[in-house]
Amino acid sequence: MCTVSYLPLKGGGYLLTSNRDEAPHRNAIDIQRITVGDQSLLFPKDPHAGGSWFGVSDHDRVACLLNGAYVPFTPEARYTHSRGKVLIDILQYASLETFIEDYDLSLTAPFTLVLAEDGFLNELIWDGSSLNTRILDSSQPAFWSSVTLYPEDVRRWRKSLFEKWLAGHEEFDQDEIMGFHRYGSSDDNWNGFVMNRQERVRTLSITSVQKMNRSFVLKHTDLMSSETKSEILDLITANVGET
Repeated sequence: MCTVSYLPLKGGGYLLTSNRDEAPHRNAIDIQRITVGDQSLLFPKDPHAGGSWFGVSDHDRVACLLNGAYVPFTPEARYTHSRGKVLIDILQYASLETFIEDYDLSLTAPFTLVLAEDGFLNELIWDGSSLNTRILDSSQPAFWSSVTLYPEDVRRWRKSLFEKWLAGHEEFDQDEIMGFHRYGSSDDNWNGFVMNRQERVRTLSITSVQKMNRSFVLKHTDLMSSETKSEILDLITANVGET
């Protein structure tokens, strides 16, 4: 939810990986598999609100959410609609355009959402009053840190670690990027990739998806128990050009 990386893979496909920084009582251990209409979804479920920060659909769609938009915000009483449910909902929409036109975000706190589908990489930023979207270059790596926990100078430092790590790699695999998300920063309990701010907020898990030609491989490591679970979701449709 609070540290996200995107890596394109040679020959097609990509890796999207997220560290979730949250209160310990909101730890999500199991990966949920549900069927909604004609599609199947995989996601680790937030036991508090019932939504998620990371999910995949067999309609070739992956979504990952970070709290906050451009700047830190003050929570308001009107923010009653869970951001985690927004993520589950966007996975079910027929298209991103339909979501933008129809979805009511007026009661939702600011967020940044990364959406990968059909070869496109999209960034959606809701600042509490307007939704801004842009298409990113899916052939280039990308990195995000949540503005609610990490000020601008810290976000730059964290991104510099990612860029340094990238410089030493020509190819990537899922275990390597998950290892970077776990061990790639200094031993900094406040601002590291795996953080712990006096047990009020800490990095609870690392979740990663690898998109291949006809399937997603979703891995979820619970950092409280160091247990990793893995699920495969076959796609209904596949881009034949990918390997």
